[in-house]
Amino acid sequence: MSKGFRISTEGFKSLEKRLEKMSKEAVNEVSDVVDKHIFDINREQVSLTRVDTGYLKNSNDFDVQDKKYKEIFNNANYAAFIEFGTGKGANNIPAELKQYAGQFKTGDGTKNGIPASPFFFAPFFKRRQAILRDIVKVLQKFGK
Repeated sequence: MSKGFRISTEGFKSLEKRLEKMSKEAVNEVSDVVDKHIFDINREQVSLTRVDTGYLKNSNDFDVQDKKYKEIFNNANYAAFIEFGTGKGANNIPAELKQYAGQFKTGDGTKNGIPASPFFFAPFFKRRQAILRDIVKVLQKFGK
């Protein structure tokens, strides 16, 4: 069974390389911009978590302590099944998440299941362009 899932800045190699060459002030400003978006994403994730128990809702969290590595996560072992649904309820999964969601697939998809109740990725996708725009503004400000 899954141990939850995450969105992180790991893998943004080009941004990491740019940050390595930037001043401490620039890195701090990029970090602050990303942190602001992470706080907003987390707030929306919590509000979208439509499960009666508090465990799933309270498992939405983030780690922004490192200036160059950020992470948003949900550690509930059943979070993916709520996000993507199960059985016939596993539908309308965004194309970019189909492969990822496949690792949480149970059965053959023919049985009735629970409908998808997206709460985790949607707030990130909604803000993705704004995050990139705001990072670019900081990079331009510092001439990078």
